[in-house]
Amino acid sequence: MNNSRPAHARARHRRNRRPAPTQRVGTPPPAATPLPPANRPAVNARPLPALAAETRPLADAPKLRRNVGLVVRNAQGKVLAGLRAHASGDKAWQLPQGGIEGRERPATAAYRELREETGIDPRAVRLVYEHEAWLDYILPAEMTVGRRFAGQTQKWFLFDYLEAGLPNLAKATDNEFEKLAWVEFDWLIAHVIDFRKPVYKAVKKALRL
Repeated sequence: MNNSRPAHARARHRRNRRPAPTQRVGTPPPAATPLPPANRPAVNARPLPALAAETRPLADAPKLRRNVGLVVRNAQGKVLAGLRAHASGDKAWQLPQGGIEGRERPATAAYRELREETGIDPRAVRLVYEHEAWLDYILPAEMTVGRRFAGQTQKWFLFDYLEAGLPNLAKATDNEFEKLAWVEFDWLIAHVIDFRKPVYKAVKKALRL
């Protein structure tokens, strides 16, 4: 091949040819996660748009606790909700959730919190989906007095419950809930405390519940 370019120019051209940088993308759901059964709604695997707390300048960002949120779905498509112990009013219901301890993996925390808050044995559920995005909520100012954290940043998981009836709350090791119930997700949104509503609406949309 005839190359009329001088040798020193060809060498400089080769030095300047660098591979294009690899674009980093979000962590996909675990490869071993089974797909939802055919008679259940499909799960939207796309990450949600960032919530307001995720777009604040770093200097203004509140200190948030890392947390897992748990959606447990029965064969009828209802979700497991708990009535908070020592709470009052008609907005004392919520989904199970709990803090991630130290370097604990979110999935490990999810199974642990299921057992601690609801008494569910890990063998009684099947992991369907781990949502890619972390979703934040901020506590009202009056609820942050004396607390280390201003709210939670949560990784959400969807499980199918493989047994009949309600989980046995007597097997729970935490006293988070005084009662469990299978409910429609829209009913739960209407009966959860107001500062959780935006995250619950985002979870409902992401999981198509």
